[in-house]
Amino acid sequence: MKVGYLWQIEDAEINTTSTSVLHITAVISGLKKRLHQVRFVTTPDKELSYTDDWEDWHKVPLGFFDSKLYKLVRGGIGFLQGKLRLPYFHFFDSMRYGHVVTTACKDYDVLFERYWLLNYGGLIAAKRLGVPLILEINGDLFQEYEMMGIELSALQWRVVRFINRKLFKHADHVVTVSDPLRTKMIKMWDLPEDKVTAIDNGAHVDRFAADYDLTDLRAKYQLNGEPTAVFVGTFRLWHGLDLVIEAFKKAAKKDDSFRLLLIGDGPQYDEIQKLVGEYGLTDKVVFTGKVKHEDVAPIMKLAQVALVNPRLSPASAAQSPLKLFEYMAGGKAVIAPDVPNIQKIMTHGEHGLLIPPNDADHLAEAMYTLLSDQATSQKMGNVAQEKALAEFSWDKTVERIEDIMVDLIAKKQRK
Repeated sequence: MKVGYLWQIEDAEINTTSTSVLHITAVISGLKKRLHQVRFVTTPDKELSYTDDWEDWHKVPLGFFDSKLYKLVRGGIGFLQGKLRLPYFHFFDSMRYGHVVTTACKDYDVLFERYWLLNYGGLIAAKRLGVPLILEINGDLFQEYEMMGIELSALQWRVVRFINRKLFKHADHVVTVSDPLRTKMIKMWDLPEDKVTAIDNGAHVDRFAADYDLTDLRAKYQLNGEPTAVFVGTFRLWHGLDLVIEAFKKAAKKDDSFRLLLIGDGPQYDEIQKLVGEYGLTDKVVFTGKVKHEDVAPIMKLAQVALVNPRLSPASAAQSPLKLFEYMAGGKAVIAPDVPNIQKIMTHGEHGLLIPPNDADHLAEAMYTLLSDQATSQKMGNVAQEKALAEFSWDKTVERIEDIMVDLIAKKQRK
């Protein structure tokens, strides 16, 4: 099977450890592992290109889309749009991207696209090529816009909704990363239930379950077996690291031996460091800064308990956090918000503790409970690891995606 993996974005930062890139590389690698040919079409360095191996990138001749006439028309309409504050349809970018995909994937069997609000270049290409298009939905982008404070006018939102209705209507299938998100998409866009499938994210379970020599890491981070909780992720406001620090302060008051390990960085990094200092926790909280994803697994081994983002928003309530699967694969007892998308993955009292979201007091209590009882934490971590190894590998995720692709190709051929 020949698969075109599409990511229409202004500037694809493909060499980062973002959740998007981790997910994309895992799915592409998984499909290749199952002996499928995968061509990735995106915009490294803001240039439309494709690659078959993530190393050699190839540009497609743009033809008319590189002509003076095209640039003149696009520039003129863009100028008027800005002056008159007209809605932005993303028309030129989508037409251009559709042309590149049509050229790069002209003999491919199926297109698999990471969805975004105004990107319909993949749909244009799928119609021209006569192949199925699968949209992968990783979150409720309407609510994410609201969460990030991105404001659009009522007219702009009408345009966005119009484009999305067309996109979801004409896509051959939709894949969401959680059941709550599946339910939300079906209701929001009035989609047939058999057109939308929820497929959980996964983890590189072998990497996170492996044993590592921790001698150097213990010395580097000055963690030598103390009861330690770990958080992995990007330091952003909506992840709730301020709640983590507040809760840890309360838990550490009861036991001076507790430690907190923070793996990652982000916009709030300096702010969180300052908060740690204000709370007098500098000698108890360890910051790793930015690390490569492949280095996260051994560093996590320094901790016994792992934390999922405690701050919940309507957008995050429908997501499928990669860190949850990685924590479980790493054998950690997990503390996570008690919401449906998490409840499907882990069971309270079996794989860790589920607590009310946005609540530093309950988080502090859960941290104290698990950090002060190493035997219980280890037992929960072992059970969590068994479940992750059995159910939440990227191989399982990709296998389900493959089944949908094969079915759609067969239906298209019959037609």
